[in-house]
Amino acid sequence: MRRGRPYGKPLHKRLSPAAMMKADDTETRGLHFLCFNADLARQFEFIQQTWVNNEKFNGLYNDLDPLLGTRPKEHGLTGDDFTIAQKPMRHKLKNIPQFVTTKGGAYFFMPSISALKQLTNNNQ
Repeated sequence: MRRGRPYGKPLHKRLSPAAMMKADDTETRGLHFLCFNADLARQFEFIQQTWVNNEKFNGLYNDLDPLLGTRPKEHGLTGDDFTIAQKPMRHKLKNIPQFVTTKGGAYFFMPSISALKQLTNNNQ
């Protein structure tokens, strides 16, 4: 289960790209992302490492996820390309800016309801 909760005022009351590009971006705003997983390594971490932050995913090169990918600047790769699949040839956009900046993160253990019931039964 995943949920995103925004905080701060919207960038602009009209959500048109032209209005937002001209808006004053001095307010603190963002998105709290909450995710409940049965297996952290096989779900959230897998998606982050294999798809979002993999510059060479599925035969691409220097292509991180354009919205969520973090730009590591390691090994000479910047991850700022974006390839659009087209026929007969694909189209590659270069120098895509990083749109999302992660400010922090944490993993928390949430026991199941049956585990909580076991804990309360052992204390009686």
